[in-house]
Amino acid sequence: MKRPIVITISLLLAAALCAAGTVAYLTFLRPADHPPADACATPATGPRVVAAGASMTQGSLGADWVASLRASFPTYEFVNAGNNGDTTADLLNRVDTDIVACRPAAVTLLIGTNDVRNGVPWTSTAPTFARSWTASRAAPAPASPSCPCPRSART
Repeated sequence: MKRPIVITISLLLAAALCAAGTVAYLTFLRPADHPPADACATPATGPRVVAAGASMTQGSLGADWVASLRASFPTYEFVNAGNNGDTTADLLNRVDTDIVACRPAAVTLLIGTNDVRNGVPWTSTAPTFARSWTASRAAPAPASPSCPCPRSART
């Protein structure tokens, strides 16, 4: 009598672990659609726009706004340079390879939420963000920066 119960519980547990693994992959490990390594290795198919940032840009934790732009503006090539968990310092380390190397017509930066989550002081985040923005401007493109800042920094 105990054996069928143990087998049933084991099968249910195995199914739950498989489902959790699938969700974890889709949420955290799935690469961005059209990342810089793939997109920038070939000539641009239209004006190239690089969207750089963290998970909100990568789109694996929520809505993929870069894919929405790609669908809405098919004559543009949108490169998704989002990387889950990145901070402003991480993005600064990727500017040359993920933004400038793509030679974009435009750049968007959406970064800083992980700095806030990690408790990085605004006095450290702001200069790093500014350096990322300045470095991204080495690409022949206008840049559109966006960074969450605390209320104390807005005054």
